[in-house]
Order: sequence, then structure tokens, then C-alpha cells
Amino acid sequence: MRLIILYILLVGAMLAGLLEILHVGEKMKAPIDVSGNWTIEKQTQSKIQSNCMNIIFSKHNAGFNIEQSGKFLELTFSDASNTKLEGELENDSLKFIGTVPSGSGISKSCGNKLQVELKLKLIKKASSPEEFIGVWTTPNCNICRNVIFSAVKQTN
Repeated sequence: MRLIILYILLVGAMLAGLLEILHVGEKMKAPIDVSGNWTIEKQTQSKIQSNCMNIIFSKHNAGFNIEQSGKFLELTFSDASNTKLEGELENDSLKFIGTVPSGSGISKSCGNKLQVELKLKLIKKASSPEEFIGVWTTPNCNICRNVIFSAVKQTN
């Protein structure tokens, strides 16, 4: 009889724990999906290219790819060196930090490696693809500060 009572208590405790986990998890939601290929919109490409002296973006290939694992992100520019920035997603805002290698035009005048901060805000429109408004900042160099641009998610 003791074994039956012990068995019922142990199974009951496990079921109560499982129900509590399900209750707590019910309030959680997955981060939004921002992964994929993004294209810098034409009207902002010239602004980026003139202000940042073609650090990353070429005239023919202005874009980036975002890989996502939960809230952690990796942004890869479609430049010759496939420059990567690490980032995090918080609600509908993304923040990336990294360095651009010294062979990338402007960074030679700003030291061996150019520090880059990229902040993006996701804009969702019901009638069109997802869009980012972004600010490109270089904290250790004044040549390319606070360049605002927009990017649209490519649909396949």
C-alpha cells in the first residue's frame, strides 16, 4: 500500500510540474522572424555610397543576409569580403556591432579596423513586404556617422 501511495505522489508531482511549465510557457512567444535576404532600397543606396565611400555596398549588390537563432543574429553583407556583424533582436528592433576589415576603403583613414554599429527597426505593412529603417554608425570615425537607410525583405 505504501508503494502505491508513493507512486501516486511521485506521478502527481511530475504532472503538477508539467502543468506549471505549460502554464508559464503559455505566456511566452517566439521572436519575430527577420532571417533572409534584404535589399537596400535604391533611393538610399546613393546616400550610403557617398557618405560611407563604398565601405560595404557596391552599386550592383547593395544588400545583406540575416541568419537568426532565437534572438541572436548574424548579418552578412553582400560585399567582396562577406563582412559579418553579430547582433540581437529585441521586440522589433535589431542592433548589430562589429568591425569592417582594413581593406575596405574608408577604414584605412580610421585605423586598422572600423567599428560599426547598425540599428534597424522593423516596419510591417499589410500590403507590402517587411521593411527595415536603419542607422549606420561608426563610433571611432567621423567620416561615416548616422547614415539612415531602408531595406526591404526579398520574397522568393
